[in-house]
Amino acid sequence: MPSAGVHHVDLVVSSIERSLPFYRDLLGPLGWHGVSEVALEAASRAVVNERAEWLVAQGVEIESGPEEYWYQPGYYAVFFYDPDGVKLEIVHVPGLAA
Repeated sequence: MPSAGVHHVDLVVSSIERSLPFYRDLLGPLGWHGVSEVALEAASRAVVNERAEWLVAQGVEIESGPEEYWYQPGYYAVFFYDPDGVKLEIVHVPGLAA
């Protein structure tokens, strides 16, 4: 289930030991093998939903979604917080995913 691309990235963590396993497990299924507000493009709504289910199973705080947002037609995303409380997003926008 490869990612369609990166929408935008700005990521700082307080503990690489704590955060690295989180990001590896979150991003590996999206086709990412390294990480340096993060928004990752997903290939479909199903991928957004699957990652949201994974997040819930990990006990991650979900801010909102997955659902469609008004930002642009078809913008479907889940917003959540990483172990440092940084707000992150996985998004699918029809026509942007490769």
